[in-house]
Amino acid sequence: MGVVKQSKVIKNITLLKETEISDFHSVTSFNRGTILTLHQNYNVFSSLNEENGLIEYPDFCLLISKNQSNLLAQNIFNAIDTGKDNAINFREFLRFLSSFHKSLQEEQKYILFNLYSGGKQFISKENLYTMLKNAIKSDKVLSKYLDNDQVLNNIIQESFETIGRLNNNSDGKLDKIDLMMFTNIILERYPMLGLYIKIDIDFLKNRKVKLRPVNNTNSNYK
Repeated sequence: MGVVKQSKVIKNITLLKETEISDFHSVTSFNRGTILTLHQNYNVFSSLNEENGLIEYPDFCLLISKNQSNLLAQNIFNAIDTGKDNAINFREFLRFLSSFHKSLQEEQKYILFNLYSGGKQFISKENLYTMLKNAIKSDKVLSKYLDNDQVLNNIIQESFETIGRLNNNSDGKLDKIDLMMFTNIILERYPMLGLYIKIDIDFLKNRKVKLRPVNNTNSNYK
């Protein structure tokens, strides 16, 4: 998604202690170099609006280029904010990204499922309709491409029927495995809509940032 332009000077840049790096390494799939890179990115991300060392919801929406009213953005933020204090600290940020590492595919499926199900055991057609309708309303390109309720309902219905045939199950609900199948079907048949459904977390790990520190403070992570 390009470069995050940091026009102001970040006054309070925290430096990780070696003990913290070791701790973060023990609870994630990242090595020392990746942790340091992510920490540098985090310092910039957490200073986009207010320089408080935390990523708050407005900051997060800027990062993923979503409107603050976007349902998926809200669900992703809530999934990362495990402390439920309306802010993402570095530990939460790191652990969420770690869950999308290739060696943790089961945890990734669990997180993705919860993003769409809202904590329920299954994802219904109504869940998907609400999520996708919100995506269309909040995206000018999608609005031109798919601003029709009947077309959207047909897409969901056809996808559910395809999954039902493949799984020999027509209960009209999606579980974790079904959701991955649904995502692949949409990506293949409706690529523009599929880009919304497919959550790309890698940009948070790889996004280029410009950092201009002034002074250092000791870190204070929970």
